[in-house]
Amino acid sequence: MPLKLVQAKNDGTLRGRVVTETPVARGNGSPVMLVIGDIGRWVARGRALPLIENCYFAAPWEISPELLRKVRPDIVLSGLTDGLVDAVEIAQSLDDTGFAGPYRAIAVSLPNPDAVRCEVRAAAPGLDFDIYILAD
Repeated sequence: MPLKLVQAKNDGTLRGRVVTETPVARGNGSPVMLVIGDIGRWVARGRALPLIENCYFAAPWEISPELLRKVRPDIVLSGLTDGLVDAVEIAQSLDDTGFAGPYRAIAVSLPNPDAVRCEVRAAAPGLDFDIYILAD
């Protein structure tokens, strides 16, 4: 079954890209980012998706060896939590697929980021995990 990935368009809407047997093209050589989250909810809340070449969006339940084989992400990004899943669950799913590249969770602020890093790294020891903390 083909995977449907999502990319943003210049007008702020989404376009689907069906990926079959051919891995995602690398375009101009820029890194491939896979952003995990509830895309439908993001758009419904009026959040604009970034227009970045080689940036793809997928839902947490779509994480699979097939997805990672076809997208071949250089980095995976997600929110620390989005109401559906959190970074521990995403990290475990990525780790279960054998993904060992960088996975970064994004948070606005955390009282103890080191504790969160330890928790996620313990749950997915094969993963390169860290947190990007954005300024308030």
